[in-house]
Amino acid sequence: MSNISKAGLNARQLTAAMMLFQGKDKDEIVKACFPCLTADGMNYDEKKVKQYRKTLNGWINHPRFQEYYQKLLKDFAMRWYGKALHTIATQMDSSQGWLANKAANDMLTRIGNMVTGEDDNTVKIKIEGMPTLGSPDTVEDVEDK
Repeated sequence: MSNISKAGLNARQLTAAMMLFQGKDKDEIVKACFPCLTADGMNYDEKKVKQYRKTLNGWINHPRFQEYYQKLLKDFAMRWYGKALHTIATQMDSSQGWLANKAANDMLTRIGNMVTGEDDNTVKIKIEGMPTLGSPDTVEDVEDK
């Protein structure tokens, strides 16, 4: 999706996604992406802002917009995730015991499943002591008793 046309979004939508990713609030995004100024060009028309906020919300709920936003998040996370892990690894050598312990625990919880091959998110439920299931009594069985 490095090519804009591959994202399936127009320039306003791409700008809105980037601004949202940067933490801008919706009104700020609307004012940057849509013609919301009054006729004199000096103030924002709040009715237009409200109208275009609905358009922005529609964009945000669209699968292509969400896919592009997720790509922005993933690209950002991939850049910094390794650095964060190296920082934690360096802290494990700290002379302060509490920091070394915390860093070691952080490292184990973040990459432990990659090393051991276990899936930490799996929940197994085992129910014991339940009666044997069968079919309920029929009306004839009840009348015969």
